[in-house]
Amino acid sequence: MLHKGKKDYVYEHILVWEEANGRPLPDGWVVHHINGKRSDNRPANLLGLPKKSHNYALRLQAQQKRIRQLESEVKKLKTQRVMVL
Repeated sequence: MLHKGKKDYVYEHILVWEEANGRPLPDGWVVHHINGKRSDNRPANLLGLPKKSHNYALRLQAQQKRIRQLESEVKKLKTQRVMVL
């Protein structure tokens, strides 16, 4: 978190998003890290969106990760000789 005012603190990714977009983050919005890495606060990796949409984006990201895992498992199985009973 970074110091924004006398007693106000705000997360770095929010400040970066606000600076890059030239406006404050709207009420009810959050800043999403596109690549899922919370330490990557480059403006190109930050997306401001309504909280409801953010929840959807997180679910979608988790599903995409699981798909990649399953694809990797399928690839490994295809390269192995599997004995069929």
